[in-house]
Amino acid sequence: MSAIKDSIDVFMYGYADLVGTLFFTGKTFTFSYAPGWIDRGYPISPFMPLEEGAFYSQGLHPIFSDVAPDRWGRKLIERKLA
Repeated sequence: MSAIKDSIDVFMYGYADLVGTLFFTGKTFTFSYAPGWIDRGYPISPFMPLEEGAFYSQGLHPIFSDVAPDRWGRKLIERKLA
């Protein structure tokens, strides 16, 4: 059985360009900038310089966990999707 793979496209508020893609493989998170963002954008975190390649993390990188909904927000989302 293969590992669960999920991904989301990451966009920055106010910009139409794709910033990059965040992947979750069951144990690790990986983020890669989109080529267009590397050409015209800026780093979204001081720990993730604007360059090709992937950034690996055992947990959700703080730049993403900081914008995730809190417990109340998750509860509202779960109600809406139920």
